[in-house]
Amino acid sequence: IFTSMSDNLRLISELSRLFYWVCRKSQDLFATLVESAGGNMEGLDTLLYSLVATWKQSVDLHQRLQEGSASGLEDFLIDDLERTEIQFGSEEFIHKKEYAEMRLCYMNCLLWVLLPQENLRWRLKDFGLKDLHFAVELRQPNLLQVILGTMRHLLDQEHAQQCHQLMQFFGEQLLIFLDLAIRGKFPDSLLRLLLDAVSILSLQRDMQKLLATFNIYGKLNRLVRKYRDRNSNRDHRKIELAVLRVMSQVAVHPAHRLGFVAKDLEADEVYPPREEFEEQLEGWIKRKDEHCKTIASLLLNLFEEQKFQQQDPSRLETTLISIFDWWQVNSTTSYERDREVSEARTAISLPDRLKVAMMRAEEKQALTSMETMSSCAPYECVVALSLFSRLALEPKFKRLFYNHLEPLLACVCTGIAAEAREAAATLANLMWAPDLNQEQLVCWLKFDGSSCLTVDAANVLLPVRAGDPKPVAIGQGMYKSTWGVEFVSDSCLTFHPDGFKTYNVPALLTTASPQDTFMNTSQSPYQWYHEPNPRHFTISCWFFWPLCSDDGLKSREGGCQCVL
Repeated sequence: IFTSMSDNLRLISELSRLFYWVCRKSQDLFATLVESAGGNMEGLDTLLYSLVATWKQSVDLHQRLQEGSASGLEDFLIDDLERTEIQFGSEEFIHKKEYAEMRLCYMNCLLWVLLPQENLRWRLKDFGLKDLHFAVELRQPNLLQVILGTMRHLLDQEHAQQCHQLMQFFGEQLLIFLDLAIRGKFPDSLLRLLLDAVSILSLQRDMQKLLATFNIYGKLNRLVRKYRDRNSNRDHRKIELAVLRVMSQVAVHPAHRLGFVAKDLEADEVYPPREEFEEQLEGWIKRKDEHCKTIASLLLNLFEEQKFQQQDPSRLETTLISIFDWWQVNSTTSYERDREVSEARTAISLPDRLKVAMMRAEEKQALTSMETMSSCAPYECVVALSLFSRLALEPKFKRLFYNHLEPLLACVCTGIAAEAREAAATLANLMWAPDLNQEQLVCWLKFDGSSCLTVDAANVLLPVRAGDPKPVAIGQGMYKSTWGVEFVSDSCLTFHPDGFKTYNVPALLTTASPQDTFMNTSQSPYQWYHEPNPRHFTISCWFFWPLCSDDGLKSREGGCQCVL
C-alpha cells in the first residue's frame, strides 16, 4: 500500500500505525523490513523510498493545514471514498485533519525507530529523508503519548544510544515539553511518561551535561511546585521519585560532583548547588518511600568528601561493604532473566555471565532499564557505583575492592549500559596510580616496543613523543628479546604536555562520555583525599639504554653495555 502511494488518508494513517508497531516490536528490524519488502534488497529500497515519499507528503499537508485557510487545500477538501467536496472547518474536515495528524505522528515515530539502524540510515538519507521534527508540534494527548512512548523506548535502546544527534534531539525536545508542563500547557496525565523519558535520558553521560546546561535542577523544582498546586488532591510521590532519579544522575556526573574534573568550572563549583540540594535530600530521607530514601542516602554519602578524607579506611569498611552487598542484590546484573542460567542469583559464575552477554548479543536483546525496574534498582545502583569509582582512585581505599572484582566484571557483562559503564569506570580507576602499598606510582613506562612509547601503565600521564626512537636489536632488549627502545639523537619523551609534578598529577579522570576528548578534559590537578608527601613518589621505567657507541668500550661478549 505504501508503494502504491494511495491517496486514501485514513487507510495510510491506520497502516502507518500498524507498521510502526510491527517495527517497534520487531526483534530484528532489518530482517522484518526485508521480509515485508519481498525478501530482497531491491524491494527494501522501494519500501524505504515509499516511506520517505509518504513522509514528505505528510509534512507538506501538515504545513498547509497550519496556515489555517482553505487556500492551497483543494486536494485535501475531497472525501477519500465518495470523492465529494468537504467544507473547510466542517465536522468532516476536522475528522480528516485528525487522520492527517495521526499519519504525521506515526510516520515520524516509525522513521525514528528506523534511524538507529546503520544499514537503513544511509539508504534513508540517500532518498532525501529530513525534517524529522514535525511530530513534536502536535499537541493532542493521544498523539503525545505515542511520541513520548517512542522517545522513551529509543532512549533505552543501546543501539539507539550510539546515535548522538538523535539523543541530543530527543533531549532538547523533552526539555521543551518540561517547559510546557511548568506553564500548564502539557497534559498532567502524561507527566509521568515524560519524566520516565527524561530519567532514562539522564542515564547517559552526554545527556547529563545537556540537562545541567539547561538547569534541569531548577526546572524540575518548579515543575513539582506547579504540579502540586494544580493537583493538590493527587498522590505526588511517583512524580517526585522520577524527579529525584533525574537529579541523582545529573549530580553524579564526575564534572558536576567534583569541580576539579570539569575544565569550565572552578575547583569548588558543583551542580546542583550542593547546600540546597543536600537540604532537599535530608527531607527525602525522612519520607516513607524506600526508593527516595535509598537514593538520598547514597547521594549524601557520595557528597561527604571530608568524611573520606579524614577517616581511616578501616573505620569506613563496614559501611562500604554494606553498600557493596546492597548493590549486588539490587544490581541489574541480577535481573530475573539471568536465572535461566542458574536459580541462585549470587551463584552465577563469571563465565556464565559472559554466556548470557553473548546470548543477548546474538538475539539482539540488550537489557533496558525499564524492564529491570520491577526487580532491580538501576538508578540507585548507578549512584552506588559512582561512589565506588571515586574511592577506587585513592590509594588507601584500593585494597577494599580487591575481594570484589568479580561482581564488577559481572556487571560489565550483563548490567544495563549505564550501570556497566560505572562498573567499568570503577575497574579503570583501580588501575589509576595502581599502588597497592601506596607507593605513589605516578608514572610507569614499559617500552615493550617502539609503538608503545606514549603509554603510561599507571594511567596518570599523557606522554608525548618527539623524533624517531629506534627499537632495539633482537636479543639486546629485556629478557634478551626486543623489549626496549633506543633514543637516538633528536628524540625524546615528554612526560606530560602541560608539565609534570610528581605530587601534583593531572585530573584526567574518565567521564565515559563519547564527546569528551583531552581538549575538553580538566587541566586542574587531582585533589587527593590526603595530600601526598612531595618527596614520596615512584616512577618505573623499562627501557634499553646504550651507554656507549665506542668500539673500544664494548663488553667481552661483543655487545654494547646497557642499563635496563
